[in-house]
Amino acid sequence: DTMNKFQPGSCCTLQIPSLSLVAHPFTVNIVSGHSNRLRILMRQIGPFTTQLVELLECQGQPETNQYIQEEKKECNAESQYNSTISLPTMHINVYGTSQRMAQLYHHDSALIVAGGIGITPYLSMLTEISSSSQASSTLKSVVLHWICRDAALIRYVHEQYFAAILDKSTGSDQGGGVSVRIVAHFTGLDEHAYCYNDGLEAVSYKLNTCDGTPVTSSAYSVSNTRSLVTFATIFCFGTAAAMYFYTYLQSVEVVSTRILGLLAICIISIVISTIS
Repeated sequence: DTMNKFQPGSCCTLQIPSLSLVAHPFTVNIVSGHSNRLRILMRQIGPFTTQLVELLECQGQPETNQYIQEEKKECNAESQYNSTISLPTMHINVYGTSQRMAQLYHHDSALIVAGGIGITPYLSMLTEISSSSQASSTLKSVVLHWICRDAALIRYVHEQYFAAILDKSTGSDQGGGVSVRIVAHFTGLDEHAYCYNDGLEAVSYKLNTCDGTPVTSSAYSVSNTRSLVTFATIFCFGTAAAMYFYTYLQSVEVVSTRILGLLAICIISIVISTIS
């Protein structure tokens, strides 16, 4: 039933009761060479995905470790070859629409731009385009620009999807099918981690500093204390002034007195901002 619901670009909700009762949305893709299997690619960020990766590592999920070990050399090597896998209970609901592919086939050329793990919605779509036995009467060319700083992710996606897509696209060009061009813009630190010689166009962007792009400071950092104090002071004095005018000076029968509170708040804001 799950495979029948799948469409290129489909999403799914994933719930693992042992980790969380909340269903989390992910993009789901087909697995090349396996018509009865689906794959979820996710970025390890936040409590749920972090706990899920740790759980799958402990259970010895081979395909999970294939990508994780690119970045975590300390992973247990024995788990990669564990033939007995005891996965946790998972509730998966696939949903999606075929409109994405229909819209794509309405144009003669398509330009797709993706960043990082955001490449996932387009993997099955490109696979469908390159594998389609019927040539589109309209769509002739698809160009994908993918900006990514994770060399391991680029290698994995290229091996699992791009290599087959580009190979089939080369044959389609000769037969009048859809031409697919993929350009990977690598923005990581390792300049040589992205190099391929089998159709994938890779462009490297050297960062300005050896430490990468600096993280934007939090809104509540020490450097913003002055602004925080200013707004807090305006809020406190403004609220006090509004309550005072509302209680003692404003009248239900007289409309003109209602503007006094607003004027008082404006004056307080100007004075405090000037002083600070």
